[in-house]
Amino acid sequence: MEKIQITIDPTKVTKEKITTREYEDKLGTMVKKTELKMVVVPLKESKVIWENDERKLIKKYFVAEEQTKEERESGAETNFLGEGLVWEDKGKSGIDAFDDDEVSSSAPF
Repeated sequence: MEKIQITIDPTKVTKEKITTREYEDKLGTMVKKTELKMVVVPLKESKVIWENDERKLIKKYFVAEEQTKEERESGAETNFLGEGLVWEDKGKSGIDAFDDDEVSSSAPF
């Protein structure tokens, strides 16, 4: 299983896309949630961002605000918020190659 590191730029979020909803949970308590719906889409072609002799960081996904049916039909531009990165190590990919401690010290950003 692949572990995807998602990074978004919150300054790019369309404020009107942030919604609040309320509902009653199973215990009868009212719950209020503020949400932003996003989609994570695989790139047609992955791009190596960084690599060394043992591992590489690959951009495999983009993150965008979810569009309504009307927005898609009208040809509205996609609002890109960020990217999804995956570490690959010695021929392995995803969760088997991911080391949280090493990511923070070796990532180029």
